[in-house]
Amino acid sequence: MDDFDILSGRLLGSPKNKSSDDFERLVKKIYSEEESSKKKGRTPVPISIIKQLLINCKGCCQKCKKGLNSKPDIHHIDHDNTNSKDINNLMVVCANCHRVLTYNDDGTVKKPKTQKSPNTKLESKSLLQEAEEESRSLYKGI
Repeated sequence: MDDFDILSGRLLGSPKNKSSDDFERLVKKIYSEEESSKKKGRTPVPISIIKQLLINCKGCCQKCKKGLNSKPDIHHIDHDNTNSKDINNLMVVCANCHRVLTYNDDGTVKKPKTQKSPNTKLESKSLLQEAEEESRSLYKGI
């Protein structure tokens, strides 16, 4: 039985059913790849979240909705691969959709979608100056 068989139809067999063992085998396979990603500076997705993601996807890619015919990939929606514990930031996708979601047209990796916050003293000073000027203009007429 290959990964496709596990994901299509027999994903949630009863604990006494062989498909339950196959499901656990697939979870461990994905988790071992997640663990090996630590070397690349990524935070592995916890095994409990992998299980829930696989149950939720029902054997289909969450982007193209087609049945998964090989080991699924776990995609970080915000492109921040250190943010691996928030199930709402993760989705199960086929290899093709993962490539489309992860890379720009020129082959470069898409940047994490994070809110811009002041990281330097210069940026902080600039924001502080803007706030002070706004306050002055509001109180000028009083």
